[in-house]
Amino acid sequence: MPPNHFFHFKQFSIYQQNCAMKVSTDACLFGAVIPLEESGSILDIGAGTGLLSLMAAQRSHAQITAVELDSETAGQAQTNFAKSPWQHRIKLHQQSIQDFAKSTQEKFDTIICNPPFFTNHSPSEDPRRHQARHNDTLSFEDLGKAVSKLLTSDGQFQVLIPSSEHCRLIEAMKKEGLALARQVSVKPTTKKPVSREILSFSKQAESFSEREICIHTKDGYSAEFVKLLQPFYLKL
Repeated sequence: MPPNHFFHFKQFSIYQQNCAMKVSTDACLFGAVIPLEESGSILDIGAGTGLLSLMAAQRSHAQITAVELDSETAGQAQTNFAKSPWQHRIKLHQQSIQDFAKSTQEKFDTIICNPPFFTNHSPSEDPRRHQARHNDTLSFEDLGKAVSKLLTSDGQFQVLIPSSEHCRLIEAMKKEGLALARQVSVKPTTKKPVSREILSFSKQAESFSEREICIHTKDGYSAEFVKLLQPFYLKL
């Protein structure tokens, strides 16, 4: 199997040959930095390979619900869940988050999402990759409506977004009564600008905090990145 078809972590493996979007450094950092230890119920919107659900399972004792629209990707995620130590704590639904929100009365104290975020960009030659990257099937407005319905009154919505899109996302969440509580700005290197934002929203945010994380320094991974990813990466 080609190397890009799998990714082994310390406690689980991700097989991704049937997934349009593969494991990324940004997603791994997202899964490691968001506060999950006290979560009792976690919803993973657009689960993809299942990476975030599995990182959440390793970092918490929560019951985890994963929702994935694409059938092939959902099948791959289910395989990854079944091979993990936490298969009994992760439940997968193969449907859109819009339909899931309409069909359930369940609420979650933590919702995580690495959403399709590009708007009006040129279509990808691969329609499944286009769906995973572009918000044709999940607009920020629809995402906000779903999160507002599914989040508990004191819960947290955690999302990874490109810096170019974060103002649009903040505005969409605000319209659904979700206020920005925390912002983690991610720089790929010390000499490059911020490229990603890890944002935390709440229905009753009374304070705001922010920090910055740099992934690489001239000597390799930054000390902060190493500390966060050491429980996961084999070579750290």
